[in-house]
Amino acid sequence: IDPAAAQELASDRTSVQRFETEATDELRSLVVRWAWRAALVALVAGALAGALVWPRRVLPPVVGAVAALTAVSLLLAATWFDFSRSALRDPEYRGALQEAPAVLAAIDRNWGGLEAVPGRLRALASNITELYATVGADAGDTSTDDEVRIIHISDVHSNPIGVELARGLATGFNVDAIIDTGDLTSFGLPVESRVGALVQDMPVPYYFVPGNHDTRANRASIAAFPNVTLLDGDVVDIGGVRVLGVADPAVTANGEDSDAAANDERDDQAAEVAEEVAAEEPDVLAVSTVRQAADAFGEVPLVIAGNTHKRSDETVDGTRVLTVGSTGATGLGSLTENREGSYEAQILRLRAGRLVAIDYVTFTGVSGDYTISRTVVVPETGGRSGVPDRSPSVSSSTSTSSSAPTSTSVPATVAAP
Repeated sequence: IDPAAAQELASDRTSVQRFETEATDELRSLVVRWAWRAALVALVAGALAGALVWPRRVLPPVVGAVAALTAVSLLLAATWFDFSRSALRDPEYRGALQEAPAVLAAIDRNWGGLEAVPGRLRALASNITELYATVGADAGDTSTDDEVRIIHISDVHSNPIGVELARGLATGFNVDAIIDTGDLTSFGLPVESRVGALVQDMPVPYYFVPGNHDTRANRASIAAFPNVTLLDGDVVDIGGVRVLGVADPAVTANGEDSDAAANDERDDQAAEVAEEVAAEEPDVLAVSTVRQAADAFGEVPLVIAGNTHKRSDETVDGTRVLTVGSTGATGLGSLTENREGSYEAQILRLRAGRLVAIDYVTFTGVSGDYTISRTVVVPETGGRSGVPDRSPSVSSSTSTSSSAPTSTSVPATVAAP
């Protein structure tokens, strides 16, 4: 679909009238040709039927031919008189197309807001450096050259606004890479793999850990785009930080697996993931769901995941476990609902392979409201290198929020996660 051409067609009233006239003329010509063919087939079929029932008699084939021609003619007449040219102006949708009016209405309702999104994202990106410095100064923490910054996103669900948010943050925070922990697509349709065209020109490498909404075919198609690296049992080095990525073993978007079967597959995979962690000793384990990492707690410093569409931060057996909310505000479906969902992402800051701070970004709908909160992680001591101990960690948290990307306020608190 060419969006520009579609918009021009929809906004030109004369083009709609032209389509109505052309459609009517073409339909008339098509129906006439088909009617002649149907009449010929009816004559032959009726005659053959009469001849087979009463062989060696002249009258039955004639009666059969006339009866068949009459039946077909009545059907054609009913179809022709039922045709309404005005129905082209007010179409009736059935099946999946029943959602078309709601989608069109939502696009019309949100078009102005969607047009403003790129500008708001640019404003956010241009102001992000100042906000970043403000939050860092308030937390008593400064960046160093050996710091590695990774954007963690998840559950884009084919929403291009989520991709653009990740692009703006990648530039504004000067990150080293983006890790997507799954559900980049949503419905399991082959056309959704074209979202790979949006991420291929990201300013940093894009590491993709597929989720249950990403079909096998879409996973392969997205991985074929330049700058996209699919992780499924693979370890990558990002500025000295070793990341092991393991894809969701289940696919539910196209009905390949039920939800119950998907959870069973994840539970079964947990032992294999733990074995890979023991063999590779990564600094970060990236999975689509936390269930996949359950047997690796205590063996890896940091686990990141998505799937739940909710932010969480907890420590299990010494392993910090982070999930991020939906970077796509639960996907394209958010455009058909009368609400503004939250687009969420987090920037992980690591030194020597260990997490030192988390910047969590929440961008509300297309209104431009956003919140940036920072959690500074106090490094733990003890335990062998690369493996967390069981001592508690204390984090200091700060937040910056704004309803317009040009004003800032920074309240600070100290909390234990």
